[in-house]
Amino acid sequence: MQSKLEVETKLEISHLDFTRLLSDNLIKKTTEQLNIYYDFNWILAAASATFRIRIASGRPAVATLKIPLHTQNGQRTSREFETPASQAIASCSHVANSPRKLDVKSHLTPIFRDALLGLNIPLLDRVGYMRNTRHVLELVDVGCIEVDWVRLPDGRNFYEVEIEHDDLDLQRHLAHMVIKQAPSARPSTLSKFERFQRAVAAVRQSDCWRSLPNRSLV
Repeated sequence: MQSKLEVETKLEISHLDFTRLLSDNLIKKTTEQLNIYYDFNWILAAASATFRIRIASGRPAVATLKIPLHTQNGQRTSREFETPASQAIASCSHVANSPRKLDVKSHLTPIFRDALLGLNIPLLDRVGYMRNTRHVLELVDVGCIEVDWVRLPDGRNFYEVEIEHDDLDLQRHLAHMVIKQAPSARPSTLSKFERFQRAVAAVRQSDCWRSLPNRSLV
């Protein structure tokens, strides 16, 4: 496995525009995903990076590391490392696909190990999971986009369009088509993992507030 440069456009949309895109375009495929996230003292989240194991029905679990390089107007360029989880986790064949802890040096294959150590990540802790429904839509024979419905840990729903294509002019054209159909569309400036981390923090803060005795607003 080699790393690759991933260039994608990500647009945040409203629920109304999410339903509009699904009803006005051909749905080619729908996949239920479970994203299991790892971090170390939230260093990855702070760097807008992501290490996850993704499980989708009928497919082997996939391990992915994304390290952002540049973001502008919703278009994000990242270094991406991706392989089946059974190959990424070199020394953990006896455990499940999503162990609670991973020692970067001893458990991960060299390409993941070296990239994470370069980010000062010696250990990965499983910090939680998030469910996503992904629809692949075809826009009038021009190309395909991915439309996501994400369930955040704090109970909120989030809707996002992802457009990835080697032809960057076509990628921009597809983005303009989405914006025409979805007036609420705006550049998505946070990764899904950053949104996950913020939602987890909000839940924990709310739980701490409810547990305080004789709490007061003044």
